[in-house]
Amino acid sequence: MKNMTVIVNCFDYKAIAQKAHRINKLPSIVCYERPADFPKKFVARLFYLGNTTITTNVVVTGDTYDELLEKINPVLDYLGMVKFNRAPGDDNCIMEVWL
Repeated sequence: MKNMTVIVNCFDYKAIAQKAHRINKLPSIVCYERPADFPKKFVARLFYLGNTTITTNVVVTGDTYDELLEKINPVLDYLGMVKFNRAPGDDNCIMEVWL
């Protein structure tokens, strides 16, 4: 059950910053609108980017986009993350990426 998705109410921004520094990778949050595994939710997933990408099993969910943003804003502010709109080749359910 190691790969089981863990839904949290908000991301632990201090833990994310510490891990990113320890593993020398850039934290990234990808926001989705109704992905296949959460067809009625907006979802933010945590990744770490570098030479390789580490996909985590940690997600934040919301019933609306505004609710999701409210939940993830503390980590976005703390880490100074910048929003990038979805790229043309991205999966249709991807809304944006925060780096």
